[in-house]
Amino acid sequence: LPLDADVLIPHGLGLQPDCLTPPHAGVREGQDHDEVGLETGKRGAPLGDQQRLQMANQHALLRTRMMPVSNIIPRLQRSVRQTGRLLDKEVEFTVKGEGTRMDSNVLNDLMDPLMHMLRNAVDHGIEKPEARLAEGKSPEGHIELAFAREGDTIVVRCRDDGAGLDHGPIRRIAESKGMIVPGHIHTNEELARLILMPGFSTRDEASQVSGRGVGMDVVRTNVTRLGGVVDVEPEARRRTT
Repeated sequence: LPLDADVLIPHGLGLQPDCLTPPHAGVREGQDHDEVGLETGKRGAPLGDQQRLQMANQHALLRTRMMPVSNIIPRLQRSVRQTGRLLDKEVEFTVKGEGTRMDSNVLNDLMDPLMHMLRNAVDHGIEKPEARLAEGKSPEGHIELAFAREGDTIVVRCRDDGAGLDHGPIRRIAESKGMIVPGHIHTNEELARLILMPGFSTRDEASQVSGRGVGMDVVRTNVTRLGGVVDVEPEARRRTT
């Protein structure tokens, strides 16, 4: 079962941590303390020197805590390469929005969910070269991780061009585990979200990469802890986001 987490994370993973909220409504990113004091004075009574200095310090602290996504890309690339070698799969990994800046604590906390998601995409999504050739695809699979800022929210989308989610096995496993009622009609979107449930796995045997009962629920749990959400948007037998 492939992942494309538009956060495959196949619609997306949205984060809105409090640390990205400016320390004062009158402070815009890029303003210095002189501009802040002048603008605030236009709205009301001028701020005292101590208040202006405090606001400037808060804003400077916020900016020093921001770091570009590019700082973690080498580790993600290494994880994808290693997983591909373990599974004898050819994978091209690309990243968009490397210059997107995030709070360093949030970015570090995202490392485990992102690596888990990427390993899942290689393991469950990307097919072996011979299988891809039989489907008329290039032997090399493609995974794209994209970062973008939308207002005060950071959106991370992970897409692969693998086989897509196979809803039949997902339904059967979910029924056997009592997650859904046998025979009940579920949409493909509802079935896709079952992969985010605790303990869900489509593998009967554990390997170095998967099948140990630790799945996409770990990604959702960690992202939720950060105040974000995870969604899956599969395209059956084609790809996942």
